[in-house]
Amino acid sequence: MAALALVASFACAHTPLEAGGGGSIGSAYVIPTPSKSWTLYEELHGPEEPHYYRVDLGEGERIVVRLFVPLGEASSFTPVLAVMGPDIGGGEMPEALEVPEEYGLELVEGNRSRRPEYEPFTPASYIYLAEIRHEPREPATYYFAVYEPEERGRYGLAVGYVEEFTALEWAKVPVDVFGIKLWEGQNPLLVFGPLVAVVALGVWYVNGREVIKGVPMWLGLGASMLYLGTAVNMFTQMVLALAASGFSSGSFITAIFISVQLGLGYSILQKTLKDRRKRTLKHRLIVVGYGLLGLLVWAGVLVGPALLFASAVYPDR
Repeated sequence: MAALALVASFACAHTPLEAGGGGSIGSAYVIPTPSKSWTLYEELHGPEEPHYYRVDLGEGERIVVRLFVPLGEASSFTPVLAVMGPDIGGGEMPEALEVPEEYGLELVEGNRSRRPEYEPFTPASYIYLAEIRHEPREPATYYFAVYEPEERGRYGLAVGYVEEFTALEWAKVPVDVFGIKLWEGQNPLLVFGPLVAVVALGVWYVNGREVIKGVPMWLGLGASMLYLGTAVNMFTQMVLALAASGFSSGSFITAIFISVQLGLGYSILQKTLKDRRKRTLKHRLIVVGYGLLGLLVWAGVLVGPALLFASAVYPDR
């Protein structure tokens, strides 16, 4: 089932990109590898203060940009998406935007009436306001911009169309998710609370019923609770997102991740409590395997797998 989730994720997920749109054409943020699927989480700090982005398209590449806002953003905040290029049809030029000489402009007004869409990997629900797709006749540099004539607020961009990740990008997704949730405007208690509560209460409960002796057992106990806490955190966010969007088939993908995280956390706990004798090479390899699987399904927020790796190499006394 984990394999199914991973295959589905490569078909749907985007890599978070720490960007920060430039305040002018000259300082436009350059999107690296414009065909790759990126997600940018941004904020406009004032009306008519556009953010500019640049894409340098090669042979066969195209522009795909979707503009969205988090559910907590004010309904009056409806940013506009603009694309500028040498083969873009000439449109009305708003005073708030800079347009390079000999470039045309296309504006797409935001539409707040659309139903929120569920995203299964964060998980979250967002309102997608506008979309631009453009296939250039030849390689060229293009710009796109986001601006709001009257309001300030948070917006996101889904850029690109090829789903690919480096190993580091994949592994750090659960850490990125915390930042995304704070960007959405969620209370930090909601963002971190379920995970912290499961770890604290779980360690307290197990330590009160079992004899936990030695560093490897404590490391295993901590890792198991972090894995379980990750699952509870993801389940909480899934419920909140589905409450806004309604049922989505993407929730099955989220449920697979949650189920695997729960299964791994329970298995690690059982193995930690059962194997109290001198640990064999086989035992150590199994612990490393649990750590690698945790990285694969985003369990333990990197710390859980790290505890397991430390446990596997810790010497017996």
